[in-house]
Amino acid sequence: MKILGLTPNNPMTGETPEQMYLRKLKDLGHEIIITEQLDNLENLDIDVIVSLSEATCEHAAKVAKVLNKPFYAHMEWLPRWRIGRDEPCEWGYENMPFIEKMGWIRTYQRFVFFWGQANVKSLAGDCFKQDMKDFVGADLIIETKILGVDEDRINEYKNGIRQDKHNEVTCIARFVPHKRLIDVIYALQFINFKGVLNLVGYGPEYGKYIQAAAMTGIEIAFWESEDKLVALDRSKCCVSFWSGLVPMEAMMLGVPCVSTPSDYMLELYGDTLLYGEQLSDIAEQIKICLEMEDIDRKLICDYGINAMHQKSISTYTQEEAVKQLESLIKLAIEKWKKTQNQDSSE
Repeated sequence: MKILGLTPNNPMTGETPEQMYLRKLKDLGHEIIITEQLDNLENLDIDVIVSLSEATCEHAAKVAKVLNKPFYAHMEWLPRWRIGRDEPCEWGYENMPFIEKMGWIRTYQRFVFFWGQANVKSLAGDCFKQDMKDFVGADLIIETKILGVDEDRINEYKNGIRQDKHNEVTCIARFVPHKRLIDVIYALQFINFKGVLNLVGYGPEYGKYIQAAAMTGIEIAFWESEDKLVALDRSKCCVSFWSGLVPMEAMMLGVPCVSTPSDYMLELYGDTLLYGEQLSDIAEQIKICLEMEDIDRKLICDYGINAMHQKSISTYTQEEAVKQLESLIKLAIEKWKKTQNQDSSE
């Protein structure tokens, strides 16, 4: 296949998982153009348009219409506070003005309008499908595209210089309210934590974490995204409340992960994580991770890795995720061909 793959760049993290999946399609024998926007369509020889973000769905839909080509679209989910499903404060966004709430609703209406024009549409979990159906008011056929962990990169790291384990906890996330990193700081205060909290990422909440650290006495070390494997490797515990990849990356480095029992995390990881609902429960699970013997830490992580390889959880290896993406693109082409045949027979 000749594929035009559209997905945003992120200068803060380098190659994104979406860009990596598209690039890996080359290994399956496909030709791929990867970009965020393509303005010159003249002499463009492609078979299908692929959008892997809500931010590129509009451009992808318009290109597909102009060129009369199949279109596959993926978006992770509909953030519930941005579509009026939940109050923003439930996700850590305090005092959001009404005009901002309505702005987000209109933004996602536009995203979904173009996403909905795809021949095949997907979300990141089965648990998100009802929100989408309710938001658009239609019983859409929605596929689930599962994330895949970059085992090659992790194994390459593991073959190099490894880190000794320290009394450290690591979180990898954008510094935004719904990632709940502020809760991790207060959970560590709850157990009188005397180690280091590694925060890997970037975002507008940076200053709040500095203030919370000063108030609680928790020591924080900030890391660049490119060094996330080193930060994980040093740690005895990872905390990840909302991520499809971080928990498995942590387990592959021998670090158990604490999370909350949201529908999303349970769908992706089942019983392979340590779950806590309330702040005190989260604190207790972190404490368990920090105090357990190395052999117990290894058993927990091996259990999670085996669950991925045995497909008893909804987390893939990178290779499996790329093959699934390929199958979804092929399905979009098949569905497009059927609509073309129907149109020609009428």
